[in-house]
Amino acid sequence: MSDEGRLHLAVSTTSNPLDSWTIYTLIIAGDLPDYPGIGLTDDKVTVSYNRFDIDTALYTGAQTVVFQKSDLLAGLAVGVAATAPDLSHFTVRPAHSLSATTTQNMASVDAGSATSLHLWKITGTPDAANLSLIHVAHPAIGSLVSPCPSAGLACAEQSGTSALVDSGDNRILEAIWRNGSMWVSANGACSWSGETAIRSCMKLIEVDTSTNSILQDGLFGNSGTYFYYPAIRTDLTGNLHVVYSRSSAFEFVQTRVASRDAGDPVNSLSSDVQLKAGEIAYLPGFSSSPYRWGDYLGSAVDPSDPSTVWVIGQYAKNDLFERWGTW
Repeated sequence: MSDEGRLHLAVSTTSNPLDSWTIYTLIIAGDLPDYPGIGLTDDKVTVSYNRFDIDTALYTGAQTVVFQKSDLLAGLAVGVAATAPDLSHFTVRPAHSLSATTTQNMASVDAGSATSLHLWKITGTPDAANLSLIHVAHPAIGSLVSPCPSAGLACAEQSGTSALVDSGDNRILEAIWRNGSMWVSANGACSWSGETAIRSCMKLIEVDTSTNSILQDGLFGNSGTYFYYPAIRTDLTGNLHVVYSRSSAFEFVQTRVASRDAGDPVNSLSSDVQLKAGEIAYLPGFSSSPYRWGDYLGSAVDPSDPSTVWVIGQYAKNDLFERWGTW
């Protein structure tokens, strides 16, 4: 039997996630589908991932798969279409569409260091056999550099130890779209006036998808601290909410949330609160510093009250085992 990777997609059969689920499996000959990201529109569910050869671990390209949404919701055999693996891009993120659209927007940046945002649009459906993927633009952005381990000095400090937390590379972590506006989030290296140290910060970019132009582009953090792995959502009125991890030489890794009202000044966050304090130094013991941290923090709009956003973050937990928990 030859090597194969498997991508699994699970769809609940009702609106209650405690009921049954239908599991779909996509076989990928010879390659592992790594770091998948999911997006959706009114008629499509889109998954993008990075392919790596199972035997050699060589990168074989970013690939995007489009599923017929109506088939998934009905629990039927599903229509599927896939792009060819693309060696020129890495970690393409399809957007979660939070208002009505049949256009799937997607974004990525160049690995390691980027000065532009790559934008795609997908139209059509697999069942209609009219899918079209277009690389529509690559607008300029402020420098986005991997904080860790590529930048070296920006791996996150934590209290009680010299061991560092891996604050990630510069890939797009998440993309969301609502009413013509797409937000993307990433980790980035930054520095602050009066400091010589390089820190990790949150990169938040807003794109007008009708013109493919950048509306907002900011690095968010604070002197002496490290911000990393932001997950984002907008609520019904377009207010942005960000859940992320933060640590410093004087604090354990904690979970925080920041927000901005839709009418706030450009490139600003108007509020920031702690959700869960860190309890202990993160020393999981199964690898070496910098220790891998949770790059799957999450947020979601409440389906019964779209003015409410739910978030889940990660913190350093005093369990004397893996030393992390979710909140």
